[in-house]
Amino acid sequence: MSLKRILSLVFLALFVGTWAYLPGLSEAKHKHKHKHRYYYYPGQQVYYSPVVKRYYYMDSGTWVTRPAAPRGIQLGKRVFISLDNSVPYTAHPVVIQQYPVIVGP
Repeated sequence: MSLKRILSLVFLALFVGTWAYLPGLSEAKHKHKHKHRYYYYPGQQVYYSPVVKRYYYMDSGTWVTRPAAPRGIQLGKRVFISLDNSVPYTAHPVVIQQYPVIVGP
């Protein structure tokens, strides 16, 4: 192999290696949006995060976050959902379209 060919390959390797590690390029290429996972109880419109162990639900017309489920209700059936936001009720209008109220045990 000629010296010119070897130098060309070394230059190409350095160029490609540097390009792959330029700030922003490699991050954008490998950046994945983190999904937040919840159990959603359509019958009661309650969310539960098993990661932070918190319930999200309406109380007197305001969304609240509590370590315990709302008192005096049966949560019933649940579905597992993934959302882009760490505050599930911001996606509630979309969630209730996908998961209408399900009543029953």
